[in-house]
Amino acid sequence: MDTGIAAIADSANQSTSVTLTNGNSKILAVFTLNKYSLTLLPDSGGIIRALPEGKASFQYGDTALLIAAPATGYRFLSWSGDTVLSDTLQTSIKVTFVKNRNIAANFIKKGAIDNVVYDADGNMYHTVAIGAQTWMKENLKTTKFNDSTPIPYVPDNAAWSALSGCQQECLWSYL
Repeated sequence: MDTGIAAIADSANQSTSVTLTNGNSKILAVFTLNKYSLTLLPDSGGIIRALPEGKASFQYGDTALLIAAPATGYRFLSWSGDTVLSDTLQTSIKVTFVKNRNIAANFIKKGAIDNVVYDADGNMYHTVAIGAQTWMKENLKTTKFNDSTPIPYVPDNAAWSALSGCQQECLWSYL
């Protein structure tokens, strides 16, 4: 059997062309799954335990269970970073790897005055009391209502102006 000669344009590229110049040939393509990392961001109020333990990299589609464990005198507050969750207040989360992940568990001292609030996306906001009212120190960043229903995004001035009532009050934009 004539093995032929193959010219490969770029063997390191995701796609390439192969030109067969001499009879029948066999082409062997070798594929590998992408590998992703998990970086657990430290917090002095506790630790994150990742299962499976000791795994340094994950292939596309792998999952890991992350468990927040508060230190003595602290309680779990929320998750932040590259999570894909509607409920970031659970002490354990399952993460599926489709990209590198940087994840933190946030803890607060027990008995501390909680001067923070969270939105449905898990964003944390600091608050301040002025008289009998509590105000947020920063602008709202959420894209969801508190029941995790998406808030529609309307970027166009004309479309925004044409809306009325809850149609306009229940949307967001960068106008």
